[in-house]
Amino acid sequence: MDNTNLIERNEEEQKRAVELYDSFRDELLKRQLSNTENYDKIILSLSSAGLALSLTFFKFVVPIKMASYLWLIIGSWGAFLLTIISSLIAYLISNRAIDHQLDIATDYYINKKASAATEKNKLSIWNNRLNYLVAFLFSIAIIMMVIFVMLNINKEGSKMSKKETLVSVSDIDPKSKPCLESATIPIMQKVPTFDSATIPTMQAAPGTTAAQKEAGSVNTNSSSSDNSSSE
Repeated sequence: MDNTNLIERNEEEQKRAVELYDSFRDELLKRQLSNTENYDKIILSLSSAGLALSLTFFKFVVPIKMASYLWLIIGSWGAFLLTIISSLIAYLISNRAIDHQLDIATDYYINKKASAATEKNKLSIWNNRLNYLVAFLFSIAIIMMVIFVMLNINKEGSKMSKKETLVSVSDIDPKSKPCLESATIPIMQKVPTFDSATIPTMQAAPGTTAAQKEAGSVNTNSSSSDNSSSE
């Protein structure tokens, strides 16, 4: 380890540094919990919205009997369904993991069991794996749905372009007047957002590194030599 990178602190400075660390750790844990909660909400909300959006596509854009590559949308539905089920299971496992971790903490802090300090929470490990699985399934569902929509919209667009006919000036009703006014832009309504928590900035703790002390001694020596030369 490079000793020049170590910070030298007295007892009071080290106490202040530990206080800053505890405060910073608590803030990070709060934001980590906020990220986890928002992650679960977003996955469930977007998965449900994806299913509804795909059904709306069949109703208003391309009927299901005329759609191509149906295996893509069926696979997307399956991935969305597995995403929702996995998210619900992750909720249950997360609660059980918290209860088990509380039991471990009770054994260590209250019952004075030394082995509890190194005991692993397997439920917490499975919960993390489920979260990765949920993210993977959701990504697959979105990709398959987007590809399906793009393929069918291109197909429908090519059909419509073939059916288009040119309208001559004589076919226009002379009593009708062309509308020359531009359409007004509607005002967007605000929707709830689930922003991820930002990472707080660490506060500087008191102390001096060896490099800083060495630089300070060099500046002191140089200033003293300048004073002696001027005399």
